[in-house]
Amino acid sequence: MKKYKAFALLSILAAVSTEASAIDYSTLFQNQILFKGQRLVANGCLSRLEMQSDGNLVLYDLSSGRALWASNTVGRNGYTIMQSDGNLVMYNWNNVPFWSTNTWGHKGGHLVMQDDANLVVYHNSTPLWASNTNRESLGSTTCDIRASKTGTEPNWDRPGGDYVHYKMNTANYSHCAYWCSQDNQCQAFTYVPPGVQGNTAMCWLKNTIPAKTYAPGMVSGYVARE
Repeated sequence: MKKYKAFALLSILAAVSTEASAIDYSTLFQNQILFKGQRLVANGCLSRLEMQSDGNLVLYDLSSGRALWASNTVGRNGYTIMQSDGNLVMYNWNNVPFWSTNTWGHKGGHLVMQDDANLVVYHNSTPLWASNTNRESLGSTTCDIRASKTGTEPNWDRPGGDYVHYKMNTANYSHCAYWCSQDNQCQAFTYVPPGVQGNTAMCWLKNTIPAKTYAPGMVSGYVARE
């Protein structure tokens, strides 16, 4: 399987914004999330980082299938986000953090799943945190693992392309982003806070990636899939 499929590349590049970086499936950039079942894959296809359904974030050697590192957060269901302050954080569904790399204070930091199986948070080219799982040789494997991640865009709307919408019981954009990530039809979403389209928050799921318009308080985003 080719690392960058044409349909994913075209749909992402059609929306001229930060999601252009989403075609790099080895890296989690700022405001990008790994939800249940989503994963980063090293460019050489020898290692992957997966957000498992049991709440554990796990790094695997793909040539052997062996786990090399884990966050040890089984049972702590939630998601992993690369924050704009450079901190990689795991949150539960009430937005309470339960694990992080403690690398805050480095705006623009990003997480890289490297070919040597080392997982590293960088600020520019300076490493801030690492799993220390680098290997000289990982053997060989076929690249048949599909990577996926979700990008979020605070204070932006993406009007149009809606195929379903929901009234939300909880005013939390991450729930809307999660619903999009779990629906293969969904390419983008917009979360609307309470008081804009009624008394409750709204979640709009989209089967295209429409152009962005500035909208304070809203959160839009996209799902990048191989």
